[in-house]
Amino acid sequence: MKNALKPEITTILFDFGKTIHNFDIDVFFNWLSREFGISRHYFWDMFVRSPDGLLYPYECGQSPEEFVAGFRKESFDLFLELKAKTGKFVKYPYFTDKEFFDALDNVFDSIPPKRDRLELMRELKRGGYGVYVLSNINKRHVAYLKGGPEYGHQYSRFREVFEIVDRFIASCDDDIQCLKMRPSEGDKEQYEKIFRKVLAITGSTPEQTVFIDDILDYVNVFRGMGGNAIHCTGSWTRVEAELYGFGVRWE
Repeated sequence: MKNALKPEITTILFDFGKTIHNFDIDVFFNWLSREFGISRHYFWDMFVRSPDGLLYPYECGQSPEEFVAGFRKESFDLFLELKAKTGKFVKYPYFTDKEFFDALDNVFDSIPPKRDRLELMRELKRGGYGVYVLSNINKRHVAYLKGGPEYGHQYSRFREVFEIVDRFIASCDDDIQCLKMRPSEGDKEQYEKIFRKVLAITGSTPEQTVFIDDILDYVNVFRGMGGNAIHCTGSWTRVEAELYGFGVRWE
């Protein structure tokens, strides 16, 4: 029986990357290292520094054209900096936009999402729960996951995810355009903003919602709003056990 002293859970909110499906960002950085002939660590801050790294506006809806143009400028500036420090001639590599984005698309694991993840989501949906995905992700990658005309049928391995969920909520969506953030990356209003937008979509309160993510800071933000949250560290059995502890039932 569900605990009558607590609000009944109505909504389950899943992260995507490393929760529903694995990805490896080093695949992209390895490509950069090979193309540019320098160690991959030189590119890290360029993409992920807070709050002005290249990924932040891209995952909030910036166009692919603006994103790759920003990379070309910053990477050229990096080469000039390295040349000035070492005194060596460094040749800026030639690569097409397509080669750049193909390398970035390859961060997703090539196998289908694990069956236990999909089966739990499907059973929760059958049980009457609202089932959603919330991901920091750009528009091109959403299209990649959906397997649109540009990518063909080889990417249909993700189709079940979109068939099951009530909505795949992306940070780049026109009605979102903000990110899951760590508290160190902004003030309370900023790092709670995406969850408040999502709850308006799901029609649930934090107390009626369980949020599952592999990044503990995001989990703690939602807990700080009064929500229920699970830190996904790899064991899906533990995720199921914690859901059960929140009163969620699917058998």
